[in-house]
Amino acid sequence: MLHAITWKQFGIAAFSAGLLYYLIVLFKYYRQEAIALLSSRKNLPAVATPGTAAQKPDQGIFGAAQFDDSEMNLVDADELNFAEAEPDEIDLPDTKSQLLGEVADFMQELKVLLRITKEAGDTKENFLMLLRLLISKHPVVATATYAESIATSIIEDAAGLPFELALAELEQEFINPLFTEE
Repeated sequence: MLHAITWKQFGIAAFSAGLLYYLIVLFKYYRQEAIALLSSRKNLPAVATPGTAAQKPDQGIFGAAQFDDSEMNLVDADELNFAEAEPDEIDLPDTKSQLLGEVADFMQELKVLLRITKEAGDTKENFLMLLRLLISKHPVVATATYAESIATSIIEDAAGLPFELALAELEQEFINPLFTEE
């Protein structure tokens, strides 16, 4: 299509157009910065001589950091006191918030597990495996505070399951919620 120009002519034209574009943008939007940059280069000495002091770098908007020795010595390190945590001041998890949160979530998921197991007629091994997964997801329920009451609740709700559950089996699942082989 453009057989009349060479690649060299095309490159020179593209470079010139790009240079012209950036010069127009530079002087239209950054005129003060460009003039300050060009004028600051004129004021620099051509060669630094041993008698001239080196210029300090620009410290930015805030300027150079200034230290006040009187402020640095207000408190000695020996005067700083930190209190140790006493056992009665340690915040233990609130049982009421656990009943409304973690334990309630576990019980809701347990009801779903029991319903699905009843409807599907699943095996005891699969039920116990899913129960282990559920317990590992909610480790708060594996504590002695909740384990026995939850196990008793499972026994009461297990009326329609296709297999029999023993309280000892469920308590064992709460003691060791990891994936263990029976």
